[in-house]
Amino acid sequence: MRVAQILLGLGFLGLATLRFGEPDALHWVLMYVLVAANCAAGAAGRTSTVASLVLAAALTTWAAVLSMEVSGTLPELSPDGLLQSDVVQELGGLILAALWCGTTGIIAIRGRWRERH
Repeated sequence: MRVAQILLGLGFLGLATLRFGEPDALHWVLMYVLVAANCAAGAAGRTSTVASLVLAAALTTWAAVLSMEVSGTLPELSPDGLLQSDVVQELGGLILAALWCGTTGIIAIRGRWRERH
């Protein structure tokens, strides 16, 4: 699990650097840095279950809101244009980050439960 946390943490930092040139970069960079920090905490064995699950819930909500905002425009894109779409890439990043934060939180809960029993 530690290796996965390190690799994904580096990946999320890489995604943060890709967002620097965009006009709405601040919230995307902040989000990816927070997820990378969560990965670093997990790799160090200091996962905050609450922080991981709150971050996962916030990212899921953000992805849901974004998908509702663009739901009318996505069907108009061609299959090739769909993968090139910034919105699809943003949704993919949000969903991946939410899934990993949720997984980190659940594994932390499971580990603490095993320690008690």
